[in-house]
Amino acid sequence: MKIGDVILLLLTAACFAAAFFIYPALPAKMASHWNINGNVNGYMPKAMGLYSMPVMMLIISVVFIAIPRFAPSKENINRFIETYYLFAIMLLVFLMTVFAYVVLWGLGVKLKINIFLSPVFALLIFFMGILLGRTKRNHFIGIRTAWTLSSDEAWDKTHKFAGLIFMLFSPLPLLGLFFEKGAFFILVFTIIVPLSIASIYSYSIMKK
Repeated sequence: MKIGDVILLLLTAACFAAAFFIYPALPAKMASHWNINGNVNGYMPKAMGLYSMPVMMLIISVVFIAIPRFAPSKENINRFIETYYLFAIMLLVFLMTVFAYVVLWGLGVKLKINIFLSPVFALLIFFMGILLGRTKRNHFIGIRTAWTLSSDEAWDKTHKFAGLIFMLFSPLPLLGLFFEKGAFFILVFTIIVPLSIASIYSYSIMKK
């Protein structure tokens, strides 16, 4: 078992442990969804609301652990395995932050969701840029279009460009700290626009 596997499983176990110990202190129904204005518009029974995130983290951890072992393109994935695990760990940290927000809200600590999550989302986008910039051609991680999957040159050029674009866009979610009602749209913009630019760029490479 690789050190990255151990870290992923430890983070997941920590989330399960936190859920177990905090369970008695939470109300029977927990806030589970917030609208674009930061107001609660959905609730779940305590058990579902508390354990859904640890279960999701477990599933994601198992998938990230399995891909380098069983994917048809595992040789290429192992060429950027350190970055691969770094992103996986950052993704779990982001999910743990969401979990912490839900728990704090259930305990009566009602922080603004944009202030709590925007900085972590900015970090996640930055690490996504690092990952994209270092990926090698595979069927699981990256911008998988017909033209990137058909050419190492198209893949490498597209992903180095995409990595740079994502890192350049990564500070944008921090604007959500100041625009609560627009934070959701800023997050969507930060993902959709770089992906669109990178896809158009990869197509232009193949045309050349």
